[in-house]
Amino acid sequence: MTYQQVIHAVWCLTREVTKCFSSGTCKIFFCIALSTAGWVITGLSASYAEGNSSTHYTKKTPSMHLFTFVRCDADVRALPEGQTYYHASSFERDTIGSQTYLATYESHYGRVEKSPVYLSFVSYVGAADLTKLETAKPPNSAINPKCVAVAVLPWFEQIKRPFYLASSPRKMKASAHDKQLRPALIGAAAWTALFFAWLIASDGFLDNEDDRKEVGLLSLLLLVPLNTAIWGLWLWWPSHQIDALVSFVEFYDKLPAVSGQLLPLAWSQADKLFTGPPHPPATKGDTAAFYWVLGISCGVWLLAHLRRIYIGLHYRFMSNPIADLRAWSELQGRTPTPEEYTDVLMEAGSTMTTWQLQLLKRKMEKGFQHE
Repeated sequence: MTYQQVIHAVWCLTREVTKCFSSGTCKIFFCIALSTAGWVITGLSASYAEGNSSTHYTKKTPSMHLFTFVRCDADVRALPEGQTYYHASSFERDTIGSQTYLATYESHYGRVEKSPVYLSFVSYVGAADLTKLETAKPPNSAINPKCVAVAVLPWFEQIKRPFYLASSPRKMKASAHDKQLRPALIGAAAWTALFFAWLIASDGFLDNEDDRKEVGLLSLLLLVPLNTAIWGLWLWWPSHQIDALVSFVEFYDKLPAVSGQLLPLAWSQADKLFTGPPHPPATKGDTAAFYWVLGISCGVWLLAHLRRIYIGLHYRFMSNPIADLRAWSELQGRTPTPEEYTDVLMEAGSTMTTWQLQLLKRKMEKGFQHE
């Protein structure tokens, strides 16, 4: 379709929709389409809200603490960049009522230190509802106090990693690939079937229905990007997020550690660790929802063009009485008489409906063009 044809088809689509509201069938189709669109938007909004929430990491789990030393007189409002971060194997109140915490950490390979520290800043990475740590400034009487900025991450003992993973990332990746590929193939098969249905339906539009024919083609062309977008949002994107999850797990497993205790981390390593993996809901595709949208959208299109498909099939398989008369006369070694032509046309006119006569006229003209 050219640019001008697309504009004309859009204008025709708007006009047909306006006229269509006088039809009860059209209202049913519109309600189905509107309900589907609302359901899709609601599902996407819920997935986005859930996927961007930290609530999946806020259960009362053990915490992983990483900290870096800062100046006690500094106004720290974020985790400092460009500094070394230490993994605290133990991070508890020094004594009851004390403002300091006792941090046990490995300052470098083979050297474990314990130090009371004041918390200048605390960042909860995906763990906002865990037990709160209290910040405090050292009193003037404190001798050589140490202050730190702390990042708190949820720690899951079963998998020996921060953040929760329901299963092996590699298994999730293989499963996501299957969930992504199969719907794509089914969608491609459905679109191919609709294309062949359109080839048949295109013959079912009568002589004065060119506008409706353009509208039908435009609506078919809109189905492909619509379903492709749904497939991308609900299947491809989660698969992409699982790739990021696998990358994060591989990154964490390669961090320098001794018996599960991380050695001091450079800022580039700590920053990637604080970023964390994608949230669990973002890695879950919704195959059933895609099939629902695909089935409803294709079904509505087919129902809307069912009559055109029937007429198109009738046109393809209907016989040409003039050609049949000529073939029968040729077998007899003669040419048809004018009276025979008249009888054939009169019989067709008395037994066929208006749209069948239009199709017959089209087929006869097409036959004459090939002579």
